[in-house]
Amino acid sequence: MAKKAGKYTRARREEDEIERSFRSISPDDNKKKRQRKSHRKLAIFAICLALVSIAVAVAAGYVFFSENNLDGIILENITVAGVDVGGMRQRDAIAAVKAATANTYGTKSMTVTVLDTTAELPADCCSSLDIQSAVKEAYRFGNSGSQSKRQEQQQIAMTQGYTVDIVPYLTINEKAIKGALNKIGQKYSSTLSQTTCEVLGQAPEQTLVIKLGTPEYGLNMDSLYQKVLAAYNENTFSVKEQCSMIEPDAVDLQTLWEEHYVAPKDAKFNKDFQVVGGKNGYGFNLKKAQKTIKDAPYGATVKIPLTAIAPKVTAKELKASLYRDKLATYTARHDSDADRDVNLSLACKAIDGKVLYPGEMLSYNEALGERTESRGYRPGESYAGGEVVKTIGGGICQVSSALYHCAMVADLEILLRDCHGYATSYMPLGMDATVSWGTLDFRFRNSSNYPIRIEATADKGDITVTLYGTDDKDHYVKMEYETLSTTEYGTTYKTLPADNKEGYKDGDTMVEPSTGYSVKTYRCRYDKKTDELISKDFEASSVYCKRDAVICKIEE
Repeated sequence: MAKKAGKYTRARREEDEIERSFRSISPDDNKKKRQRKSHRKLAIFAICLALVSIAVAVAAGYVFFSENNLDGIILENITVAGVDVGGMRQRDAIAAVKAATANTYGTKSMTVTVLDTTAELPADCCSSLDIQSAVKEAYRFGNSGSQSKRQEQQQIAMTQGYTVDIVPYLTINEKAIKGALNKIGQKYSSTLSQTTCEVLGQAPEQTLVIKLGTPEYGLNMDSLYQKVLAAYNENTFSVKEQCSMIEPDAVDLQTLWEEHYVAPKDAKFNKDFQVVGGKNGYGFNLKKAQKTIKDAPYGATVKIPLTAIAPKVTAKELKASLYRDKLATYTARHDSDADRDVNLSLACKAIDGKVLYPGEMLSYNEALGERTESRGYRPGESYAGGEVVKTIGGGICQVSSALYHCAMVADLEILLRDCHGYATSYMPLGMDATVSWGTLDFRFRNSSNYPIRIEATADKGDITVTLYGTDDKDHYVKMEYETLSTTEYGTTYKTLPADNKEGYKDGDTMVEPSTGYSVKTYRCRYDKKTDELISKDFEASSVYCKRDAVICKIEE
C-alpha cells in the first residue's frame, strides 16, 4: 500500500534541492568521498585498539601493583601451609604463615609409620619455604585469569575451600626422602614363605624347631612418597601408611602339642586309701610356647624343648594331705562323777582313732558295742520313761552329742539322730544326740572326698571330740537354732520319813527341774573368702519335755 503523500513544505523543497545537487557531483568527487570515509573507519578502529591495550595494561598493572605492594586481599577459605589466610592482605598472610612455620620446615623431622615400623625423615629433607611466593599464589587464585576462570575459582573457594600447593615453593631433598623411605620398603618387600616344623633329637631330650614364615607385602612406594609431600604441603610431620599383607599360615601349636604330649599321672589313693605314686609326663608347655611364638618376629627360628612334666599331685603331697585339716571340734562339759567319768573314758576310747573313708557310715552303737559291767561300764544317770535313772553306761550320750555336733560342722551327712527327752546342760538346744542300746542310735556318713579320722578324749567330766580330714570346701559351717516355744517347769513336793534310805533332808531337791522347749536347728554355710552367708538349711526339729522340780518334805 502506497504511503500517503505528506504536505509539501518549504523545508521539503530545500531537501530536494540539496539532493539534486549531490547527485550532480562528478564521479571523481564520489571516489574521494569514499576514501575519506574509509580512513575514518581505520582511525576509529585504531583508537578502539589503543583503548583496549590501555585497559589491559591498566588491569595488569593493577594486579602487578597488588601483588608486589602486598596489599591485595586473598579470597576466603584459602589455606597455605595449614594456615587459613582467607580474607587477609598478602602482607598479613605472609606474617601468619611465617609464624606457623618458624619451627617446622628445616627444623622439625617427619615420622613415617607403616604397620609397626616407624622411620624418621631428618629436618633437612625439607629445609625451607618461599613464603612470599606461596602467598602470591594464594592471592592469584580467583583474582587472575579470564573472567570465567576467576568466577570458577571463586566458586571453588566459597563452596569447597582451596589449599595452595606449596610443594613448588619448598626446598625438598628428594633423594634423601626416597632413601629413607626405601629402608621401610626393604622390610615390606618380602615374598610369602610358610612356617616349617621339625623335632630334633631323641626322647627324652628332644627339641621342637619352628621356622616362622614371612608374609608378602604390597607397599606402594610412589604413593608413600606422595603422602610425604602432601604432609609437607599441610605443614604436618607425621604420615601413616597402610600396607596390604598376605600372612603365612598360623602355627598349629595345639596339634603339635597333642602329637607329642604324654600326660603325667597324678598320685592317687587306691580303694583302701593307700597312696599310689604318680608318673611324669612328657611334652612342652603349651601356653608358654604360644606366648613365645606370638612374641617372635616373622622369619625367626623358635626352639621349644620337650621335657618331663611332673604330675600336679605327687605321692608325698597326697600323703601329706590326709588328715591335715581340723574339720570340726567340740568340748562338752559336765560335773565330774567317778562312775560317769569311767563311762565317758570308755566311750571316747571306742571311737578315738577310728577312720571313715569316703562313703563309709559310722554307727555309734556299733562302735561302742553293748554297754555292760563286764566291759567295764558303770551305772550313771540317764533318761528313761521320762525319769532320771541310773543305767549301765549312763552319760555316754555326752560323747555321741559332741560327735553329732562335729559331723554337722564338718558338713557331713546325718543319717539317724534323736534328741533327749529333756534339754541337756552340756549341749546347745537341738545339738544333742541320744542313744540307747537296741533302740536309739546315732549314725552319720563321711560324705567328703577324703578319709576322716576321729579323735576323742575325756577328762574329769569333760570330753572333746575332733574330726580330722582334708578340707577342700569353699565354705564353712555354723550351727544355729530357733526356739519355737518354751514350757516353764513347776515345783512338786514329795513327803519322806525322816529316816528315808536316800538320806534326803527337808527342802532337798530330789529331781532337778528342766524347762521344756521346741526348737529347730539350721546348718548355715558361709563363704570362706567373704564370710557371706551362702545357705541356711533346716537340719532337725527337737522337742524337750519340761521336768518339774521335786522337793523333799520330811514327815512331822
